[in-house]
Amino acid sequence: MELPYFLLLSLLVTFFIYLILLSLKERKVRFIQSPKKLVLPAVVFVTVTGFFTAFTQTGAFGADYYVPHAGAVAEATIEFKPFSDTYTDKETIKLITDLHKELNNDLRNSSEDTAESDYYTRPHESKTFRSDYNIFSADHNDELHYDSSDTIAIEYVMKNGKQYRKNFTPCETDYMESEIYKVVEEDYTNRINDPDREFPEIISKLLFGKENVKYSEISAEIKKYISGKKYMVFCGRTEYEKELFGCSSVPYVSSTRRYPYEYVLTDFDQNILDEITSRAYYGHYYDTRDCFVVTIVIDKESSDPDTNHSYTYGNTMARLRNPVKFTFMLPPEYADLYSKLIENSNAEKVEWTEKTDYDYY
Repeated sequence: MELPYFLLLSLLVTFFIYLILLSLKERKVRFIQSPKKLVLPAVVFVTVTGFFTAFTQTGAFGADYYVPHAGAVAEATIEFKPFSDTYTDKETIKLITDLHKELNNDLRNSSEDTAESDYYTRPHESKTFRSDYNIFSADHNDELHYDSSDTIAIEYVMKNGKQYRKNFTPCETDYMESEIYKVVEEDYTNRINDPDREFPEIISKLLFGKENVKYSEISAEIKKYISGKKYMVFCGRTEYEKELFGCSSVPYVSSTRRYPYEYVLTDFDQNILDEITSRAYYGHYYDTRDCFVVTIVIDKESSDPDTNHSYTYGNTMARLRNPVKFTFMLPPEYADLYSKLIENSNAEKVEWTEKTDYDYY
């Protein structure tokens, strides 16, 4: 809290306390008083100022820096960009509380350094982009939202039933070097690389007419689904996100969720596209820094109008919207295959426009 606001708040509180005490004592309020009678409001002002000083300097008397004992926590959830997880074992919870303590030190340092404090508290840059190929333009759900925030959320559920949540925006701590980040990262990659991982059942039924489809079978099922349908193909490099936004919106690029189409393809070679979809990862691929992305969007006329559903499993939500969109992540070792697709297609550059305040009205 900056000094002028700090003093203004103290004066305001002092004024109200003075009015209450004066009205109780004299049954009426007179603003013109003798100097002796100004001792009371002066004492109140000093007391209130001292209270607010202690409150802010101690982090709400320690409440802002509270870290529960790992043994008293039933489960702990930690959220990084772009993934999160919940843990119940004491060893992993201890890693979360260790990072929590480090982030507390970061927060204390920011309160002592003006430059860091400004970074810690200022709104982070946020931008929205749109193009002529805004597939879901009816509800603006396909616009690209860039957010530079690096917020970390930690939430505890205590064994006594109480819950506690704290958000941090680190200005010094490199959380990607923490032990808990490595654990969450490994758990995430293990889940997406699990050969037995299945596509969400409700969406699998709607698209493929099957209850159980493994991700390893998705490419073949998608080929069957798009057969005979009209569709558009978009593609590009994941590095294009940095070129468009100025930097990637998450440490390992957000292309697995929202990808800024770089090119729209017409007259493409179907055989090359089939080979790419058979070698690429559908929807999720962890290290996307140097990937290529191919997106197939089914024409609205070829889509089932009832394909608007969302399904939550664990910490993940799968969403199916009309028109249906499939996004494949092609690893960098297949760069030649990607180049062949571009060379054998009519590739038109997709133009993106950053929205201004006037675009929202």
